[in-house]
Amino acid sequence: MHLLKQNKTIAILMMVFAFVGFADAAYLAVEHYIGGTVLCGLTGGCDIVTTSVYSKLFGVPVALLGVFYYFSVIFGVVAYLDSKDERFFFWLAHYTAIGFIASMVFVVLQVFLIKSICVYCMGSALSSTLIYYLGHQVHKKHRSMKKIYE
Repeated sequence: MHLLKQNKTIAILMMVFAFVGFADAAYLAVEHYIGGTVLCGLTGGCDIVTTSVYSKLFGVPVALLGVFYYFSVIFGVVAYLDSKDERFFFWLAHYTAIGFIASMVFVVLQVFLIKSICVYCMGSALSSTLIYYLGHQVHKKHRSMKKIYE
């Protein structure tokens, strides 16, 4: 498969996962600002997690930070698809580590400190992990292509 076609497929998958993460984080952010109850389903821990002391970073709801992260991933993918400039895609591949690391920290907080699980937060963690995995694939391809041309 041609590298550009592979990158386009990866970019579209990144965008799909980013839209899922964006919707998830947007729901949590809206519920935070309207003071609503997060419907959690089986685990029942969403309100515990989303109202904990760890639900804000410097006074900003973590869910809102997620909205900005996922939006920026969508923006980066659109910029790449529009311009076909590999620099956008390579930048995005590195940028995905931010969401992955943040998600892992928040999962650890839920499990070990808050001792409650929010299914929406775990959904966001899954989205950011899949985006990071795809970004890592881009990085590996870029590195292997550099070696070929050196």
